[in-house]
Amino acid sequence: MAELENLSKKILDDANRDAEALKSEAKSRAESIIKKSREEAENLLVEAKSISESLYKESLEKRISQNNALRRQELLSKKLELVEQILKKAREEAVKIDKEVYREYFKKNASSVKVTEGEFLIGSKENLVDASFVKQIFKPAKLSESKESADFEYGIKVISGRTHYTLSLLSDIDYTKEKLLALINRELFGGENK
Repeated sequence: MAELENLSKKILDDANRDAEALKSEAKSRAESIIKKSREEAENLLVEAKSISESLYKESLEKRISQNNALRRQELLSKKLELVEQILKKAREEAVKIDKEVYREYFKKNASSVKVTEGEFLIGSKENLVDASFVKQIFKPAKLSESKESADFEYGIKVISGRTHYTLSLLSDIDYTKEKLLALINRELFGGENK
């Protein structure tokens, strides 16, 4: 019976050794799996943090860019309003301008009109220019006052054949205003990528 006890003890010792070996191997595998999982989790956290920072930075840059564009548009809109106010005031002042200064404008611009004969119209509200003045600034051209009534308020229209020349301080102001407004609008709506 002692042999049986020794055999039983040996079987139990072998089973305990095998169990300890299996237990040790399982513990080692578990530690390896846990270590690998922690490394993967750490890598995922680092990657997620990097992606998050990148998305945040991109979002922030877009907001800053949008705010800058809005601020630029507001500034240009204010400039546009200011230019419109100044040109409106200039137009109002042009109607009240001194007679000699006003006539000087026509003398200066009449030299660019090349006519030898024809007729002219004076604006319906024009009170600083008369027929004798028009004839004088267009000498030696043979111009006569048209029998038709003017379809404009201020300035002079010279008709030579089929060619019409218009001299008007207010028209020049309006033309300059349109050019400035077009430039500002181009800056306002077309210059956002600067």
